[in-house]
Amino acid sequence: MPRNSIYAPVTEGPAGEAVAFDRYLPTVLSKLVSELRISANAFFGDRYGVTLIEWRILSFLAAAGPSSAYTIWTEGELDKAAVSRALRGLQGREFVTILPGTRTRRPSLVIDLAPAGRRLHDAMFDEIMLRHERLLDGLSPGDAETLFSLLRRVRENIPGMSGGRPLPRD
Repeated sequence: MPRNSIYAPVTEGPAGEAVAFDRYLPTVLSKLVSELRISANAFFGDRYGVTLIEWRILSFLAAAGPSSAYTIWTEGELDKAAVSRALRGLQGREFVTILPGTRTRRPSLVIDLAPAGRRLHDAMFDEIMLRHERLLDGLSPGDAETLFSLLRRVRENIPGMSGGRPLPRD
């Protein structure tokens, strides 16, 4: 793609060409994610005494039902170590149950919402939906669908950034 294209995040700096970070998509998205995490961690911690990752696990289990830790971190696209730590905390506060699963070639555990975890999830749900609506404020339903579609398309382009090599997974 030529540097003078509308897509090129180039500006002139004191030493010549430089990245225009306000148009460089990885930086723009990174800042957005950072701000969302800060806001969510403050909200969940202050209002409900849980972290963002703990809420993501509770929400995943509410949607998917009993799951292995592997399923939670892979399908939920979460960090393996962070899920492990969060599950210990959630189990200690009796928000989840962790029971032996069916034995395959290696032992497995099944994680499920405990009654207290279901109550916590349900208590948070309406506020979570309101926060989502506020985040999309000013976008029509069509705009929101276009945004999600564009983000999916950009995500599909990520492997091409590295010459098509698959992304490493834990």
